[in-house]
Amino acid sequence: AESRTSNAKGGVQTREYAFKADQYDENRHFFLGYYFRDNYDKALSRLPYIQSPINITRIEVWITNERGNPEQTRNIVAFADIAEHDSIKNKSNRWAPSGSLKTPYNEANNLYSKITTDPARYPALRDIDQVNTLFNNYIESGLDYEKVGSARLLSSSEYTFNPQLGYISLFSALQSSEVLAVAYEYKMNGNTYQVGEFSTDIVDSYNPSNPKSGALLVKLLKPVSLSPRSYTWDLMMKNIYKVSDNNIQQ
Repeated sequence: AESRTSNAKGGVQTREYAFKADQYDENRHFFLGYYFRDNYDKALSRLPYIQSPINITRIEVWITNERGNPEQTRNIVAFADIAEHDSIKNKSNRWAPSGSLKTPYNEANNLYSKITTDPARYPALRDIDQVNTLFNNYIESGLDYEKVGSARLLSSSEYTFNPQLGYISLFSALQSSEVLAVAYEYKMNGNTYQVGEFSTDIVDSYNPSNPKSGALLVKLLKPVSLSPRSYTWDLMMKNIYKVSDNNIQQ
């Protein structure tokens, strides 16, 4: 392999790139919720200081296990509207905002409390094989939620995240059929808030007598088929473009 370095004196050496607005780097960069999307411009309005009260301190990222790797896997049920306050997308008005705090957390609306206390659907909700039956004619698979058996937990070397702006960047783009979901925790004004459930919150093996066993309830970022109809369509960032496949030195 040959490496070349070019220097220009008395001027700037440039190379033009041309791309269309719809050629953004798709299926790689995602906001963690509508709060972060809605406040993105405000947070960046006074650079280099980011105007955000949030600092994400912990995150787990789950995707469909296309590799068939049995390690670091869990059943998950991912909900689009979990932890949303001002951007609840369910068309049947199943969920309603809770409280005045607009930042994302499990009690930002009544979805999490409703599904975890409904005797008709819980704790069987933790059984991945019963999820579609439980939600039939109640909420819609692919829009309101996705269930994923043996989802794979990404290692920290497979993504980066911005703890104040609230978005993640995957090192490899997702396939169109893959689901992406997260759980995370952040600190704000001395308090700690949580979105979704961590793998340590719920034991792995489903036990009908133990409500803290079975599938994890997490935040859906990308369903199997992501399209403008999807509730989370606007969470995929469309302002990041790939200009070269080559290594570029500063």
